[in-house]
Order: sequence, then structure tokens, then C-alpha cells
Amino acid sequence: DARRCLGSGADGVAITADSAADDRYTLSPMVGTDLDVFVDMVAQAESADVTEATELLIEALELVDGVPYANITSRWPRDGGHWHDAALLVDEAARTVAALALDQFQDPSLAEWSAARGLLANPYSVELHRLRLRAAVTSGSPSNVDAVFQHYQTVAMSDDHLPEGQSRIDPDIIELYESFRRSQISEPA
Repeated sequence: DARRCLGSGADGVAITADSAADDRYTLSPMVGTDLDVFVDMVAQAESADVTEATELLIEALELVDGVPYANITSRWPRDGGHWHDAALLVDEAARTVAALALDQFQDPSLAEWSAARGLLANPYSVELHRLRLRAAVTSGSPSNVDAVFQHYQTVAMSDDHLPEGQSRIDPDIIELYESFRRSQISEPA
């Protein structure tokens, strides 16, 4: 019996709800996932002022620890589009925080952190790589810029989802990197 196997939550309420009309068990509405919490925080952020919205999105991004559903052996997360939807939700939240951190708060470390969190869920996001490199350039550390660019190149070259012959390296990212390196050469030491 599923009820006996799954037991009760910390509040003593059964993890499974009463049987549905078709005699299948369902989870109690009290049971949720980090993704449920993430979705709720994103929804709250949509109606909040910029500062509160940013705080909510940062809190949501702290829940991200990798590609959604990566540890599930079943194919349903990918086949059902769940992985894609979750990765895009994380990507959008990370891009929002990174852009605000760079453009409004002048906080490149927050921008880089946010982009890096988003890349945990969506490692091939060119926009997140671009924002992360922009943050590194804004911080002005040549070694950090080099490390971020090298990481991007490694990830981009490992992306086997692109058609044969299509460039794997984004030209805007290359231009941003080369522009920074040129400025480093032209500045007196």
C-alpha cells in the first residue's frame, strides 16, 4: 500500500492524498519540490518592486544545484518537456538578476554569480555566458575574464546539439573578450 510505504510528512499528514476517482494515489498538496518553491518565488517577483523582486529571484536561484531532473533515470522529464521548461525558467530568472545587477545595481559579482547559477541548469545558454563574461569584464580582472571565456569555449565546443558546420562560438562573446584584451594591451601598466 503506497500510504504505508511513503508514510507521513514532518507535520504528521500522510504524504499521499485520498485515492482519486480512478483508484490511483496522488501526493498530498503539502508535498512539493524545490521547483515548486522556485516557481512560487518567480511568481511573487513578477508583482514586486525591483529590489524585492531581485531578492526573491536570488533566493530562488540559491535552490538551483544542477540540470533539472538530472538524477532521474526515467525519460519522462525530457520527453514531457519538463526539463526544458524548468531550465528555461531558471535561465530567465538568472538573466533577469544578472542584467539588473550589471545595469541597475552596478554589482558585477552578483551578475556573475547569477549567470553561473543559471548555467548550472542550462549550461549551453549563450545569453547567460554573455552576461557572465560581461560581469567579469566589468569587474576588470584579466584572470577572471580569461577563466570565464575559457569555460565558455569548453562548454560551447562540447555542445553536440548544433548542426554540423555551424559555429559553436558566439561572435558577440568573442568580440567582448577580444575588446577587453585589446583594452588591457593598450592601457599603460
